[in-house]
Formats: sequence, C-alpha cells, structure tokens
Amino acid sequence: MPFTDIDQLELPDPCRAQVYEHGWQSWSPTGCYGAQTTSARPSHGWQQTMRFRPGVLAPDRGFQAEGLLAVCPGEGLGVRLYTARDPRSVVPSIRARLQGSTLTVSADGWST
Repeated sequence: MPFTDIDQLELPDPCRAQVYEHGWQSWSPTGCYGAQTTSARPSHGWQQTMRFRPGVLAPDRGFQAEGLLAVCPGEGLGVRLYTARDPRSVVPSIRARLQGSTLTVSADGWST
C-alpha cells in the first residue's frame, strides 16, 4: 500500500523534539528517540519476520511505527498522536522523516 503524507510539523528546535515509535508486536523495538536520529532496523533478514512487521520494510532513515506514533515537538508544546482513524480498520504503518526543521508524517492505508 502506498504511503500518503498526513501531516507536517515545523519543529522549533529539532534537537529537542522526540518521536515515540510503537512496534508491531511484543518482540518489536518500541521507544522514544530524538527526532534527528533513526530508530532500530533489522540487521538480519530473519529479524524482519520475527521482530518487525512482515512485508512492510522501514525506510533507511527516520521512523516507522505500527499503529501508533507520537511526536513531542519540544518543551512546552503539545504532543501529537497518530493512529488508525477508525479502530475497526487495518493497523496502519506510520512513518516520520525529518528534513531540516520539518517533520513529515505519512501512513499507509490512509484515506481522507
């Protein structure tokens, strides 16, 4: 399924921004990362099936959450949450990528 851009956030200080990435299942990496970093990726082919979402490869840079991604743009600013638009729908893969001070969030299976 293609990824569609769903939001863009201007980060006042990208060094202070945080991205929370939720994993696919209990063995998946889940955590909070600095917006200027890249979250964990599988280092062996079998890990894609065992620890990450099978069939949905993460991009080389940035973040890919499964079903839930949160962004804290910086101190004193509200947290943005991204999740399935309808709880009965398919769990989306949600990505975030930083370019300069702009964080672009995209998702697959997203309809407007």
